[in-house]
Amino acid sequence: MAYLEGYKKESISEKKGYYDSYKNKRFAKDMDAIKFKKKLNDYWEKMVAEAERMPQTEKAPLHPRWLYGRTMVEPLDIADYYCKGLKEYITKGRSQQDSCFWAHVEEALILCKLLKSGEEVELMRKNLIKFEEYIMEQINNYAVSPWIFLAGSSFMQWWKEYEAIVEASYKSNLTDFMKNGIYHKVPLPLAFLYGLYWKLNSGLELANLVVSSGLFKRSWDSILQLYMELNPNEQIRFRAYHKPDCTVIAFLTSPTLAKHHLQEEGELVSSSSLPLFHFLCTKSNPAFSIHKAAVTLFGSLLDQLPNLKTQINSSVPLIVTGHSVGGSIATLFTLWLLESMNRTDSKRVLCITFGAPLTGDKGLQQAISQNSKWNSCFLHVVANQDLVPRLFVSPHNTNAMQVDSRTVAYQPFGTYLLCSESGLTCVGDPEEVSILLLAMGSETTRNQNPNEELEIFNYTGIVDRVESIVIFQGISALGEPRVNPLRARTILQLEAVGIKRTQPYGDINTLIANMEKKFRSLNRMIFDPDEKLNRMKVYMAYLEWYKKKSMSEKKGYYDSYKNKRFPEDMEVIKFKKKLNEYWKKVVEEAERMPQRENAPLNPRWLYGGTNYRRMVEPLDIADFYSKGLKDYKANGRSQHFMKLEKWLEEADMPTSKPLNWKKLNVSNSLTEDSGFWAHVEEALMLCKLQRNGEEGELTRRNLVKFEEYVMKQMKNYAVSPDIFLEGSSFMQWWREYELIIQTFYTSDLTDFMKNGKYTKYADGSLQF
Repeated sequence: MAYLEGYKKESISEKKGYYDSYKNKRFAKDMDAIKFKKKLNDYWEKMVAEAERMPQTEKAPLHPRWLYGRTMVEPLDIADYYCKGLKEYITKGRSQQDSCFWAHVEEALILCKLLKSGEEVELMRKNLIKFEEYIMEQINNYAVSPWIFLAGSSFMQWWKEYEAIVEASYKSNLTDFMKNGIYHKVPLPLAFLYGLYWKLNSGLELANLVVSSGLFKRSWDSILQLYMELNPNEQIRFRAYHKPDCTVIAFLTSPTLAKHHLQEEGELVSSSSLPLFHFLCTKSNPAFSIHKAAVTLFGSLLDQLPNLKTQINSSVPLIVTGHSVGGSIATLFTLWLLESMNRTDSKRVLCITFGAPLTGDKGLQQAISQNSKWNSCFLHVVANQDLVPRLFVSPHNTNAMQVDSRTVAYQPFGTYLLCSESGLTCVGDPEEVSILLLAMGSETTRNQNPNEELEIFNYTGIVDRVESIVIFQGISALGEPRVNPLRARTILQLEAVGIKRTQPYGDINTLIANMEKKFRSLNRMIFDPDEKLNRMKVYMAYLEWYKKKSMSEKKGYYDSYKNKRFPEDMEVIKFKKKLNEYWKKVVEEAERMPQRENAPLNPRWLYGGTNYRRMVEPLDIADFYSKGLKDYKANGRSQHFMKLEKWLEEADMPTSKPLNWKKLNVSNSLTEDSGFWAHVEEALMLCKLQRNGEEGELTRRNLVKFEEYVMKQMKNYAVSPDIFLEGSSFMQWWREYELIIQTFYTSDLTDFMKNGKYTKYADGSLQF
């Protein structure tokens, strides 16, 4: 996808757009696009096939994040289709917001040809008017890329042909839009673009959005205005600027104060001394540290912050911005704001800093990075000529920062927009950011006068330049006729931040190789629950099949697994292991969320975790008792099962379905108490003790408790009917228990079992 993004940018510079460049296929880069398109199509066809295997009750087979992956590649399929002289792609050629836009354009070109030849004039004219309306709807909704208006695009070719056909007197919204050149002038509305920001996953997309929406320039303009208002004796200043479509809150310090804090104060302050930010502490990340100067300056504003907060208009986007040390203050203000705002409101905050130093240590990085919503609120703009953002980057941080007698390195978080005269690139991974900052720093240091005083960099030139350059600059700049996607990504990133292969930056090829290696290792290390979710659902589907197969063998899946006599039992062991590893990581990630969060897992994950727990924990129980062990709940139960169960109970959502629904679906249900079989195994042990005459009265009381527990589960239709299969451990318990109890002993359970009522349990017809 990164390669296709570069291909698209280069095509724009050729005044055609990537659809038409690909359609013509004249260069080597087009052949690479064909290759990568095939790989992407293969991948997404498998993804869709996996999604369709999900239970039909699921409303959204794919998470929203996955639904955004289609619009880059389908236009290339459309180009291939129409190059063969075919028609009607949407009905005849499409593989199972309109990525079919170019199919509509191609059909409109065919309509123009038919109209010029005098064929079915009235019908052609009606269809072209429909196409006009379709185009205007897309434009009004800002649902098309502005690159369709490039001179060499197929859309503009259609417009030229259409304009020559229609009468001069004919007017419509589209003809007015095109003839008067409005398409050159219409800016995208900020609210729309800002809303789109929260859907983006690609740093490249984010860079395009921030620049094209005007957020980049608008933030810097607010900082410039604040500098003009700064009094000579004033050390720190902030202000809210209210605009019709957004609110911008800007922070800055006097250049003299900024230089003092940066050169003299590099200390870090431990979170134990920062009660205002204790909400960032988690069980797995209990401590962090923040730059002392930023803490001191932010603390000096505390009395004024509540009043500043009242100036926020929740109906429009909020931009928090700051320059240099002012960027650090803006960062802490945003964190303070996020903690005190509703979770839904937090989606409307974006913090854009210019030339800010790193704010804190790895603990702070983890506290923010592990909450993806908060991490996405921070965008840090860094120029390759600005020394300030790299002052505290290890190993160039010459001041060893001591906190609790430990040396702690500063670490980045959020997204970084790295700029140079050559272009810009967006990076979200903290380790990648550090690598690029160091590379930029080495290049700048090489060109710097060692006696030169630290200066606060002015971003005006960068902001103006960024609006007119192409991000990543295009494939031709690589200097290699054929290049793999990862190398293309790496070279383009380095060139975008001002490091070119023609420059004597040490061994540039070694740097590129190291970055590729680091990127691969990071990809292996990063745990992305969404990325593996569909695979886990395949494993769950296998266990569902195993459960049904076991029922046909009159045992149930608990006892089939417990005996482990067939090859499919070995497969279950493998899938159980993978599912346990996955959900342990999910729980571990959820626990890293800030402690103020009420629900560590959102409903989607909680339901998924509940189904997993009810399906897989019985298999762990079977393994436990197969080893001759006792008391699973006290001695064998994994913490992650306990957490999933606890979170379900605490969540503001039902822990089970309504009774009538459960009656109708009991034959396919899972036992709600995932520890049910542990109770059964303990009851079997009690029967053995009772037969041996050990602990008579206590054992009898515990067996009566088990009876009551089982009846409660059955009255709520909370157990799967497979417990009544002839070969199940529950029926084994019942046969042993029936021999122990006297014939005159009666209870709800003995009546239920002796009179065969349990045989009707599976059809949901019993009335308790």
